[in-house]
Amino acid sequence: SSGINAEYGRQTFASQLSDLSELYSTEEVYEHIQPIVLNLTLDQVSQVRQASFAALSKLLHRFRGTPEFDFYTKTCDNIRSMFAQSSKCSYRQSYVLICLELLQMECYDIVEQAFLDDLLAMVTDKTPNVRLWVGQCLLLLSKNIKNDRVEKSLSLLQDDVD
Repeated sequence: SSGINAEYGRQTFASQLSDLSELYSTEEVYEHIQPIVLNLTLDQVSQVRQASFAALSKLLHRFRGTPEFDFYTKTCDNIRSMFAQSSKCSYRQSYVLICLELLQMECYDIVEQAFLDDLLAMVTDKTPNVRLWVGQCLLLLSKNIKNDRVEKSLSLLQDDVD
């Protein structure tokens, strides 16, 4: 019972972090809230991770729209190094789910400019679930932007035997 309460508490906390961040300066959010959100993206409970992906997406959107563009760039770099280049398939899948969360928030430009190269590299990932989620992302992206590399990758995924 206490384990379930702890999981629910972390999930609720992750969900509230983006709202809480609106009360603070961009610098404070970057220094104090963003590391907590990134830490929660590694949680063992999927609902906590999912809530943190949403919070992280909102923080990225906020950082991108501020003069402190460095916060945006560094956060994107952290996401790529933590997840996209990981040897763990669950981390690579998390990377794709963060991209999917951004796409659902209609942040197509963020995905295209900051995350697309790694996303396209995952078209040939050895893990079928990762490729499946990449396909979902690319399909959503292709409906909103024109990009030949996205179209070619979608064609490649359609021929995937898994």
